[in-house]
Order: sequence, then structure tokens, then C-alpha cells
Amino acid sequence: ERPQRPATFTAETLREHYEAVIKYGIDGDSSAALAELREMVWIHGIPPQTEAESERRQTLRGTLWKIFLGVKELNASRYHKLVLKGAASNKKDNDTISRDADRTFKGHQTFWKKVKREELIRVLSAWTHVQEANAAEEGSTPREFLMQGVNLLAGPLVYLMPELDAFHCLERFTSTFVPTYVAEFSCGAYNGLRLFELVLFQVDLDLALYLQQKNCLPQYYAFEFIKSFNSSMRPFDEVLKLWDLAFCFGAHLHLLFTVAIVVNMREKLLQSDFPKEVFAAKDLQLQAEPTIRTAMVILQSLPEDLYYEVLTHPLYYDSASKAVDNK
Repeated sequence: ERPQRPATFTAETLREHYEAVIKYGIDGDSSAALAELREMVWIHGIPPQTEAESERRQTLRGTLWKIFLGVKELNASRYHKLVLKGAASNKKDNDTISRDADRTFKGHQTFWKKVKREELIRVLSAWTHVQEANAAEEGSTPREFLMQGVNLLAGPLVYLMPELDAFHCLERFTSTFVPTYVAEFSCGAYNGLRLFELVLFQVDLDLALYLQQKNCLPQYYAFEFIKSFNSSMRPFDEVLKLWDLAFCFGAHLHLLFTVAIVVNMREKLLQSDFPKEVFAAKDLQLQAEPTIRTAMVILQSLPEDLYYEVLTHPLYYDSASKAVDNK
């Protein structure tokens, strides 16, 4: 029987409806079920984790992310073989993994209560072995594969789902949805930085010129947010709400979320003679709902050609490579 959407939801009934759509679908139509799940996330969001979810690391949010990423099959044998290879072949990669694991969401007690350092290291090492194997097949020159910041992409996945699931989601996300962001020289992130500045000038010229006048350039305050898809923001629970929509509708939204975060700070920034200090403030807190609302206004205001660049920049290398050349 087709799951009927109630007129209103409590957290419990919202969870029940998600679970019914995931389990039974919509009239046997997988595309209709996917559309229903996306619409539900957009309108109602995802209910908070229950204690039972937290304990078993099999969360509704993690299940939905897997569905939106198209991760259907888990190959435990392949992952086990990758883990048995141990540390990454490249010493720089291995050093990066160890260093990044230690500083992933540092001080976030809830995260580290659920996630073991060894799990994160195994996922990142296995992911790096896959990149090495892919490069060898293509005949590419050996290089450092683990771009600094991949730990911030893996972290939310390991937090919300079992280790095996997290590895497959990380591999799928980076290879299919954001390949330029894990390419050599982080060319996708630098292209994102270029586009960030273009979008900010398009939607808030006064703010963009003021920041420029104060020598508060995007590479000083926005690059960390862009390359981590805003996972370096706090609080973590608000970050996950941004990731919900990005998995639903496209990773390019993260760039618009970053612009929205800055635009929503405009009054505080314009009142400061040292706007860099505003971005560096320890009490800087993300609010997901106003960020999403502003990002949607920004999206609708962009010229078609600029929006197309934003939309495609996580996927294609040409414009990304130009951004690296110009950085």
C-alpha cells in the first residue's frame, strides 16, 4: 500500500513516513519514491537522531544520504582487502591521513564519542588505495592523492553510518559528484573560490567591495568553508542540515551556502574595520535555516551562465584547471 503523507508531522510520525517510503516505495516506482524523499527533506527536514540510532550507528539521515548518493551495494570483501593493505603507499598521504584524523572535528565530544580514530584512518587509507589503483590503471604519474580536507568529507559519513557504508559513500561522492575537489592541486576548490567571488559581487556588490577594500579576500575567509563543503563550520548538527539538501539536489549548493553565510553576516562585517576578525571569531555559529533561505534567493538571482558554472564546477576539470593556473 502506498504510504500516505500526513497533513502534519511530529518527529515520530515524520520518521515513520520516511521509513515507510524507504521500505515500500511509491506504487513500486523507485523514481517516485526518490522524489518523495527529496520533497520531504526540503519541506520537513530530517528528524533528530534517536538514542537507539546513535548507539548502533545506523541512522535515518545516513540511510537517506546513501539513497541520494545511489549507493546500493556494499562490497565488504573488497573493503577488507583495501584495509589489509594498511597505510597509504605514498608517505605524504600517510602523514596527511594521520595528521588530519587527529584534527577532524577537534573538540567535538559527540563526534568522537561515536567515531574511533582508527575507523577514520581505515576509511581514508582505503579511499587512498583506490585513488592509487585508478591512477595506475590510467598510467598517471604517481603523486599525493589525499588532498588536505578529505577527512572533513569522510567525517560526517563515518559519524552517521557504519564504516563499510561510509567508505562506499565517500568513494561514490568523490568520484561521481565532486571529482574536481579531490583532483590534483584541489583544483575544484580553487575554482569554487573563484566562483564564490563572482557570485558575491553579483548578489551583494557593496559587501564584496568593502571586504576587498579591507584586504579581506576570499582566500583568507572562504576557502576553508568551500573545500570542506562547510563541514568546518559549527555547530555540527546545523552543518548536517546543509549536507541533507546538497545530497538531495546537488553538491554545487555548498558553494551557494558559503556565499549565503557571508551575506547573512553583512551588517556585522560592514560595521567592522577588521572584517577578518569577524570570520575568525570563536563564537561564529552557523544557522542552517536562514542560510538555506538566503542561498535559494541567491540561486534565483544568478545569470544563467554563472549559475551553470556553479552547477558544473564540482564535476568538470576545464574551468577548474584555469582556476589553479590563476591562483
